[in-house]
Amino acid sequence: RAARLDAASCCGSSGRPRLFWPDKARSPREFAVGNDVWARTGYREGDARCVLRGLLLDDIDKRPFEWEAGLKELRCSPFAMTEARMDLYLDMIDERGIAYLHGYPSAIEILCRHIWRKGWQPKRPIRGVFPISEPLYGYQRDVIRTALPDVAIAPFYGLSERVLFASEVEGDEDVYAFEPLYGHAELV
Repeated sequence: RAARLDAASCCGSSGRPRLFWPDKARSPREFAVGNDVWARTGYREGDARCVLRGLLLDDIDKRPFEWEAGLKELRCSPFAMTEARMDLYLDMIDERGIAYLHGYPSAIEILCRHIWRKGWQPKRPIRGVFPISEPLYGYQRDVIRTALPDVAIAPFYGLSERVLFASEVEGDEDVYAFEPLYGHAELV
């Protein structure tokens, strides 16, 4: 059984890491559920995304991004988002024809404030934003909609333990529904 499990940990709100054992075969299921949520914005499998979450790089000053060709992800570091780095991210979004932003709401908000200040117009319209891992506040939605007026926003959230996944109910901001086919939680 251990051969089918990965060791993982999460700090949660207590700050004390907790060890858990998610199934190694979880990635296809996670990606399918994510794609279902993203499809609400017009996203289709194979569309490129700019991902602004959890990327720690060895030398952020020389290369604050990486391209994951298999998943068509432009992974941009959300840490120390300077004007120059955000300009580079926008250039790469244009270069790769990216129409979807995915990541921490705080990082997306910072990038959208930069977009608005610059008056940046993408070569290919940004069609969707996929906030994850943090609450999406009303003022952040306002910033996103100011910078990208025609964008669809599809927030979602999953637990590190890979047992629950929820997405915002269409037409009902800040109300989330759990995906019943994704997993389950036990209260002990």
